[in-house]
Amino acid sequence: MTLEDLYEEFESRLRGYAFSLAHDSHAAADLTQETFLRATTNALLLEQLNKNQCRRWLYSTLKNIFVDQYRRGRRYDIILEQMRASIEDESATLNIEDLSFLDGVPERDRDILIQRFVHGSTSAEIASDIGIPAATVRSRIRIALNRIRKHPELYE
Repeated sequence: MTLEDLYEEFESRLRGYAFSLAHDSHAAADLTQETFLRATTNALLLEQLNKNQCRRWLYSTLKNIFVDQYRRGRRYDIILEQMRASIEDESATLNIEDLSFLDGVPERDRDILIQRFVHGSTSAEIASDIGIPAATVRSRIRIALNRIRKHPELYE
């Protein structure tokens, strides 16, 4: 089946399935769109499959995308909970070494994470405080969170 055929045949049903998983129409639309984006990168494979195989591939892909996003979001929530708990246990000042789950992150990036997720500062505010561009702050946050995600003991 061609991508056009797949879209016409399955888009509305996939969107309904996505809604049943996400319980949000915007998230369902995003999941459906991401599924068809992945289908475009696998177009040669999908053209070789019959209709039922294509359907299974699309539904499996959509569910995998949903699960990945859920896990990513859950990990993010766990990181925030741990950061907040560490801050609340401290007196007025924060001892950065007590945030042991941030051990794999350089100290400058730990400070940025704390400013962003504990104190709620924007990337522009953090950038202004430390004298670097806001885009650099956002990049460091992304890199630091990726480092944290590589420590599976965080998520048990």
